[in-house]
Amino acid sequence: MLHSSIELFTLEAQEFAISDEQPGEELANFTKLGPHDIVIGDRAYGTLAGREHLKKYGADYILCIRGLAYKVYDENGSKIELMQEFSGLRS
Repeated sequence: MLHSSIELFTLEAQEFAISDEQPGEELANFTKLGPHDIVIGDRAYGTLAGREHLKKYGADYILCIRGLAYKVYDENGSKIELMQEFSGLRS
């Protein structure tokens, strides 16, 4: 597998990694991240481990959330049903 990242505005290559099927698509494949970076990824990257990895490097992110990847709770400890909360949104 080829894992690559680019600088969005210049389209310059940032980082490349080659692996077999493991570890697969995950943000831990990328280490050249910093506080001024914004990572954009599909649902393969929307995991808690991926978010923690980005936090370690200080990078911000825009990630699709995998529906069953984790649960979200409000400040009172009640589970938030994201699909129900977002069902009324219009594009």
